[in-house]
Amino acid sequence: MATDFLEALADSNAVGLYIEEGISMCGGEAELYREVLASFCDDLQKRLSFLVSAPMDENGMKDFIIQAHAIKNLCAVVGAGPLSLDALNLELDGKAGDFGAVKKNLPAFREKLLLLLEYLDEIPLEGDFSETGTEIAAFDG
Repeated sequence: MATDFLEALADSNAVGLYIEEGISMCGGEAELYREVLASFCDDLQKRLSFLVSAPMDENGMKDFIIQAHAIKNLCAVVGAGPLSLDALNLELDGKAGDFGAVKKNLPAFREKLLLLLEYLDEIPLEGDFSETGTEIAAFDG
């Protein structure tokens, strides 16, 4: 049921996820947001793995910047604005060639993303909720 899904996300602000923003980015459709979150988790796991293993040299930095940019956009779409901003800062540090800033800030960013993924792992992102009326008004928290 969509309300169960939304209620499960009630304390998501603690991990930097603002569901009202994410649902709004999905046209006010909670079911679409649920699908986007499921896709987000899959994509983020792959990108995060690459991000933390990218070599911190000139060649690796180019790939790092691409991944940071993608994570920035992924986070923005699901309503994880603070994480999107962190990714933007890493992307800009990479573009500036500031390897020191990237190395300094990447571990904390990685931890935040892992906490978000761990949180979302407990949320029912699978299943069909489309018959229950999934407008944003269904969320009261």
